[in-house]
Amino acid sequence: MLKTSIDELTLVLQATVNEKLALKDNKDWQKLAMRIITDFEKDADLVRIFGSQIEEKNCPSGYAQGFSYGEHSFYFCVAYNESDYTMGIVCKFSAQALAYYLKARKIQVYEFLQDLNSELYTFRLSRCDIDVDFLNERFTPTKIFSNLKREKVLVYYQKKQNNKLTFVKKRFKLQGFAVGKEIPTIYLGAVSSDCQLRIYDKKLEQIQKNGSKLAYVLKFDSVIRFELALKHDLAHNFTNLLLQVNNEKELNNLILSVFLQKFYFKNAKTNKMTTYTRKMERALKGKQSYLLGHLNADNDLMKLFKYLLYNSGTISTLYKILAIWGYDDLNQATDYIKSFVEDWNVNDGCKFWLQKHADDTAETFSGFADLKENLKEN
Repeated sequence: MLKTSIDELTLVLQATVNEKLALKDNKDWQKLAMRIITDFEKDADLVRIFGSQIEEKNCPSGYAQGFSYGEHSFYFCVAYNESDYTMGIVCKFSAQALAYYLKARKIQVYEFLQDLNSELYTFRLSRCDIDVDFLNERFTPTKIFSNLKREKVLVYYQKKQNNKLTFVKKRFKLQGFAVGKEIPTIYLGAVSSDCQLRIYDKKLEQIQKNGSKLAYVLKFDSVIRFELALKHDLAHNFTNLLLQVNNEKELNNLILSVFLQKFYFKNAKTNKMTTYTRKMERALKGKQSYLLGHLNADNDLMKLFKYLLYNSGTISTLYKILAIWGYDDLNQATDYIKSFVEDWNVNDGCKFWLQKHADDTAETFSGFADLKENLKEN
């Protein structure tokens, strides 16, 4: 048995283009930010749900001026950067704050987003955590970690190529956090990537923390949670798809679609899907697979290569070598560049880029030939 949900989210409000063009200085932006917050406050019914506006000192990173609403044990904050309008206004719901808010309004996340309608701002998610809870199942995070570590289970993602869905083996960083002989929490993927999967014993976590979902998890022998943090472009894309959802069934199907596209587990020996993937497939079977073929890709490397070709002056320089000395010298020049790259001491900027983009780029393009084809299309 499984249950889907959205656990927490971060929303960013951006002033419309016309409003941004009218800004002359930081004071103008601060006034506009407060107008947008007031507008959002009304659209989201924040005061009625949470309570009166209070200045918040503990703002999300990069944001200095913020507000919370009411006195609560959970975290909810609306904030802006006083000197940088490009950062927009961040609205961060912790898991408990989101659950409280949705319950009070008797709505789902997609309805909350669909209710936002302003002439002052546009919006999109910068992060959204989606969950699948497996109830009363025999598999455990410890067993899953062991199978992944020993490559008894392989992970794939689904990609559309030539109008067909293909499975591509996924590269990812695997981490497990041991407690005695058990590993109750594992992570697949880098923190900086567009999506990181956490698999953990939700029942144990709630018992240890005396959490808000304790009464719920105690109803079951086991609750194993698959929690996928969607960030960056993937979260932006997910916003658009949530705005198209009409009911809870469609929301359920959307969440399952994302999981099956980004993390598809197969038995290495038999090539058959694992129990947990099979159960997601069955829950979705016959339903529309919302996200497949519509994901924003990590195109940063392609953008860098385009810059190299069209704007950096590299091609102009190589052409000058060709025009002055001919093809043999052009080949010498490109060979020299190749040897320079091979011997290059990688700087911190490149290391940071690889940490952030390597896995997602490998998912977007199967190799340089694939990237080159996309260059032609663009």
